[in-house]
Amino acid sequence: MLTGWAPPALKYEYVVNGVVHYGSRVRYGGYFLVSQARRAWYRYEAGAHVDVYYDPRKPERAVLEPGPPGYAWLMLVTGVLLAAVGLYFAFSSAAA
Repeated sequence: MLTGWAPPALKYEYVVNGVVHYGSRVRYGGYFLVSQARRAWYRYEAGAHVDVYYDPRKPERAVLEPGPPGYAWLMLVTGVLLAAVGLYFAFSSAAA
């Protein structure tokens, strides 16, 4: 994961039903590469208006970039392939 670079604190505020909330999470899961994190951090200028995505049941939980991280698909595909290889060897040795 990220090593050697930590972005400065990114903080934002948003209003839900008249209540002001504060957040600092850009996305869940972080970034796989440092360059991705830098690009994401530089997208948000101080004082800019941004879209904040929050949980309607818990509005204090919010992110600027919703959805799974891009590397989640790589992890899923790797897991499926490893499981398939394991099942192949398990059944091929049992049949012999």
